[in-house]
Amino acid sequence: MKIRERQLGNVVCLDVEGRLVASAEDGFLKDKVNSLLLEGRRQILLNFRGVAQIDTSGLAAITAARAAAERNGGVIKLLNLAPRIYDLLVITRLSTLFEVFESEAEAVESFGERTAV
Repeated sequence: MKIRERQLGNVVCLDVEGRLVASAEDGFLKDKVNSLLLEGRRQILLNFRGVAQIDTSGLAAITAARAAAERNGGVIKLLNLAPRIYDLLVITRLSTLFEVFESEAEAVESFGERTAV
């Protein structure tokens, strides 16, 4: 799994690529989010355009990242979920915990940003 960081106004966008599954890297996403929170960056957008597969470990990672953000006054939103990943969020009822967007501009705007993307 790879994560590329982009700054969109006050929003940090993490472009996640690869498989979000149980592996030696399963704490990588949570660690990256915790690092951002320690820097005081609390508006985080996870772009899953490059994620083809997610399992329960991946779901646990995004849920743990959300909990960490919430504890630190932050918020995590999701972008570009593949239909089967979105369906998995719905089935597990995790869709109630996250705002999900298909448009990066709409996602950034939802944080209160007016920055063009």
